[in-house]
Amino acid sequence: MEQILWVGAVLHQFKAESVFNKKISGFSDVVEVKVFDGVPEDIQVKKNGSKYMKITWTPVEGSVSYKISVYEKTASYGEICYYSDVIYSGTTTSCEYVCPIVIDGKITVNALFNDYESDESELEYSL
Repeated sequence: MEQILWVGAVLHQFKAESVFNKKISGFSDVVEVKVFDGVPEDIQVKKNGSKYMKITWTPVEGSVSYKISVYEKTASYGEICYYSDVIYSGTTTSCEYVCPIVIDGKITVNALFNDYESDESELEYSL
């Protein structure tokens, strides 16, 4: 099959066939697997007033949206998912997300392209 390249990702296309009792089944339909070339980098967080925080990161080329999760660290429960959201970005030069402040936590960011997801980037922080 072929390998199709486009900005930020590679799409691999496969066909398969099976052999049973010396008989070949014929080829399956084409199966596509997309592999992202990169993850969001340089995650930063800072206070945005007294009630909010602003998260920024370097975008992944070819991504159409991002999944951001903010976890609050607690002594009794460990990490609790405080916010999780998917945002859409129309820019390839910068990315940002503003949410209510979590003083001590962890942020994860994944790049999304339609139904495909990059590896996760992570930042542990304390404001």
